[in-house]
Amino acid sequence: MSGLVGVGLPERWDSLSAGRRAKNRVIAAAARGTLELATGLPGRAAVGFGARLGRLAGRIATHERRRTERHLCTALGLENDSPEARRLSLAVFEHLGRSAGELAWAWRSAERVRELVRFRPGALETMRRLTAGGRGVMFVTGHLGNWELLAWAIRLAGFPSSPVGRRSYDPGLTELMESWRRRWGATTLWRESPRIADEIVGAIEGGVSVGILIDQAVDLPSVEVPFFGRPARTVVGPARLAQARGIPVVVGWMHRRPDGVHVVEIVESPATGDVRAWIASWSATLERAIRDEPAQWVWMHDRWRAVERT
Repeated sequence: MSGLVGVGLPERWDSLSAGRRAKNRVIAAAARGTLELATGLPGRAAVGFGARLGRLAGRIATHERRRTERHLCTALGLENDSPEARRLSLAVFEHLGRSAGELAWAWRSAERVRELVRFRPGALETMRRLTAGGRGVMFVTGHLGNWELLAWAIRLAGFPSSPVGRRSYDPGLTELMESWRRRWGATTLWRESPRIADEIVGAIEGGVSVGILIDQAVDLPSVEVPFFGRPARTVVGPARLAQARGIPVVVGWMHRRPDGVHVVEIVESPATGDVRAWIASWSATLERAIRDEPAQWVWMHDRWRAVERT
């Protein structure tokens, strides 16, 4: 199923200059070192440390922050350069830093993951019902809330899971991402694999629920569906695969409450004959969740960008 396959990235790494490769290795080492340092902080100090770093990053990375503000203003009807747009954009960066701190803190024990996460009534029952026959589900989600913590929570709730991810062109960053996802038993399925569709089906048939992120514009076969009132290209391969193989689909996400606890919501999404309408329903569900907690989504991503049609 070509709609799921991306391009290989080793050649991009090889094409970089020696200086650029060295710089990227330093960045990967710094990210690994910062996370390892954070895992050793007492109490939940790692969470506060991450939040402060995220807010600092938002002040320093002016280009990314301004892009975030533009997208927030367009999607939510805020005034350009308004105090509310600036406040919300900084909150987005703080959220991302806080999420990294939560992962660092929760790395130490499964009990910490459970302390951070609650499931909405009915969420786990939906998963149990759909996986009762021994198959997994296709778990459609987005970069909302602490999505990496969500994967850990699903796994620790008793549902084997594997996210579909995209390798970084930097092997060091890829290894770092994979090692964190493996912490509680999740194995990443890499989008660049020429057999990715078979790997997804094989995992689901073997009882593993496969996580698919659909909220970014990617250079893969896509359809345009509404997202915050504007057409947004959304990858079509997962829906076609689920429809062709009769794979059950849920849409799931998590959001952080003011008390720091994350709430997981999971809803079943029965197949429709119209693939575009099915994907549009997934996107609409995620949009509603983002509207509820706009600071907990990745507004710096250009969700509405035009990419080459395939």
